[in-house]
Amino acid sequence: STAIYIDVAQTFDPDYAHRCGVDLNHLMIIHPYTIQRAIAMLPDFAGGAADLLVFDMPLHPLEPERQEQLSSALGRLLAPLNRSGSALLFVTSLPSGDAGYPRHLALPHYAALRLLVRRARWLYRRQDVSGYEADVLVLKNKLGKEGERTRITISFDGRAARGDHA
Repeated sequence: STAIYIDVAQTFDPDYAHRCGVDLNHLMIIHPYTIQRAIAMLPDFAGGAADLLVFDMPLHPLEPERQEQLSSALGRLLAPLNRSGSALLFVTSLPSGDAGYPRHLALPHYAALRLLVRRARWLYRRQDVSGYEADVLVLKNKLGKEGERTRITISFDGRAARGDHA
C-alpha cells in the first residue's frame, strides 16, 4: 500500500516516522509552498493515487477565503474518495490544554471519524525514550459509537502500536 503525506505544517520527521514503523519506501512526502496550493492539489490525489492521503494542517487559522476553498474541496472529494477506496486523514495540532476543535475549519462536518489523541506519558528503556502512551477519545464516528476511549502505546522500535479499551 502507498501513502501521500501533504506536509502543509512542515512538521514531518522521517526519522521519527521510521522509528514508529512507517515504511518510508511507500510514502510520498509533498511540501507545498502555500496552504492554497495544498488545498488545490487534494483533488489530484483523491482518485486513488494512494491508499492513504494525509493532510497535515498548520495550527494557525485560515483566512475566510481559504476556509471556503477547503470546504468546497472537501465537498468535491467525497465521491472520488468513496469510489477509489482511499482514505483521507487530516492531522491538526491543538494548543496545549485545548479540547475544542478550531472553529475556522469545516473538517468536523465532513469527517466520518474524529479522534482526539493526547500523549499521556513517555516510555523509557533504561535512560532512553522508547515511545509513549497516548489516550484516544472518539469524538465522532458515523459508523459506530462516539465517546469510546482507549490508551495506545506507540513504540519507537518499529513495532505496531498496541491499545486497550478503557
